[in-house]
Amino acid sequence: MIENIVYDPNRPEPFRMEMMKDSALELHVDGNYWATREGGAVDSVVWSVIEGDVTVGADTESSNVSTALVTATSEGNSLIEVKITLDSSGGDQVGIQYIRILTPVVEAKRGIKY
Repeated sequence: MIENIVYDPNRPEPFRMEMMKDSALELHVDGNYWATREGGAVDSVVWSVIEGDVTVGADTESSNVSTALVTATSEGNSLIEVKITLDSSGGDQVGIQYIRILTPVVEAKRGIKY
């Protein structure tokens, strides 16, 4: 599954989503709107897990869009920080997109005998 997030510095609330344990999701953080508005381009993007049990790997940047593979390794609540830096034509600005991932607890169901 792929999830696309458009970064807008005027909307500071975290993007929220749900993932099942042991699942992976490709996330795209799109900086085009912000870069175009500021007259620059995305220079670098850093993905960090602030809390929780998700992993972030295989991040790449292309055309102001950063892509990473996120894997939920256990149930709970996780927070990812995506730090986006514009190049000098955009004023060397740094923007932060938070992504909150909820991984619900799933209990095994017992077999029913008739």
